[in-house]
Amino acid sequence: MTITKRRLRVAGLVITGAVALSVAGAIAYASVPDAGGTFHGCYESSGMDTPGQLRVVDPSKEGSAGSCTAGETPISWNQTGPAGAQGPQGATGDQGPKGDKGDKGDPGTPDVRVETFGVNETISNVQPTMIAHFGNEFGTNFMVEAKIDITSHNGGDNIHGACSLMYDPRGSDPDGHDMTQVADTTSFGLDDSDQGSSITLLGKIPLAGFGSFGVVCGTAPDTDAYETQQGKVAVTRLAG
Repeated sequence: MTITKRRLRVAGLVITGAVALSVAGAIAYASVPDAGGTFHGCYESSGMDTPGQLRVVDPSKEGSAGSCTAGETPISWNQTGPAGAQGPQGATGDQGPKGDKGDKGDPGTPDVRVETFGVNETISNVQPTMIAHFGNEFGTNFMVEAKIDITSHNGGDNIHGACSLMYDPRGSDPDGHDMTQVADTTSFGLDDSDQGSSITLLGKIPLAGFGSFGVVCGTAPDTDAYETQQGKVAVTRLAG
């Protein structure tokens, strides 16, 4: 009989251990908290033996393990606490790398004007004669193109001369006598078979604020006089 009792005790220990492992496994796989991170519980109401006592339940289970019993009040809470106060502003980060170069802009519209100038002028001296003058011009750089018609005077057939595009970068002389800088010069010659000729002057004229420019023409030594006809000038203001 003694041997039998010992065997029973051993068997009882084995059974008890198996139950304990089973309970531990159930606890390990319980849905607490649930998939949304919420804990569910029940606490005893006033008038019970232990009012306020809290126990955690698993709604996925049946019976009192998953719901409150009579005399208990359900309660739930989640793992996420209230939002904390905003932290202080962080230090300024390092400057980022230089960006890519932007696309080239569309070309601007040039500031261009075209004017007629002069009247019939007889050129009979080697000393140049002013045939057009543009004074009190304001800007930095201009591109000036002047076209002038040349004809014989009184049937002369030995016509040789030159016309120049002159400027004064700081001049305000209304008569243009201070124009000493040459932007362009064109020489020409006519013989008795020529009815006339047209010349073109083209040059860049830099001005320092207010300045002036114009066209002068003269004869070559020991040659006949000629006439300049009314011409045109195209003035383009350059950027910079």
